Amino acid sequence: MPDVLTPAQRHRCMSHIRSKATKPEILVRKWLWAHGYRNRLNVKSVPGKPDMGKNKKNALGRRRFSCSGTQD
Repeated sequence: MPDVLTPAQRHRCMSHIRSKATKPEILVRKWLWAHGYRNRLNVKSVPGKPDMGKNKKNALGRRRFSCSGTQD
């Protein structure tokens, strides 16, 4: 399907899109933090500069729960 906008119109539309700190992203970050996953924002050392990246020290979290729901 061809693009219905000219390149100048497409550039104008895309330049107004701000994708940082969107509501879904904030919800994911809060969930990860609450479950012990520590992350970094806008990691420049990774190709493509993703919005979130893992920390080296605490990549998988430290809390472990048994089947009964209590901490080990």
